[in-house]
Amino acid sequence: MYNHIIYVKGMHCRSCEVLLQDVLSEYPGIFNIKISHYRGTITFCSEKVISLPEIKKIITKNGYTIGQTPRSFFTTDPAVRTDVAITTIVITVV
Repeated sequence: MYNHIIYVKGMHCRSCEVLLQDVLSEYPGIFNIKISHYRGTITFCSEKVISLPEIKKIITKNGYTIGQTPRSFFTTDPAVRTDVAITTIVITVV
């Protein structure tokens, strides 16, 4: 089994994730597709070697750009913000 990760620019919301999920789920041979607009990633598995340029072409055809979005110092990921808040409270109390 092969694991793949593709960094994608231009995803802004949950509907971007759903659109790409629908399009990529039609591609034969890939499964376990996980898309995160927060992280700008698409991860999926395949049983055999697949054509990544072909997958990237499908993504760009739908209006997205391949590549990693530069991250600012402050994250917008709610899970990370929660972890930082809890850690700060624990350190302050101890």
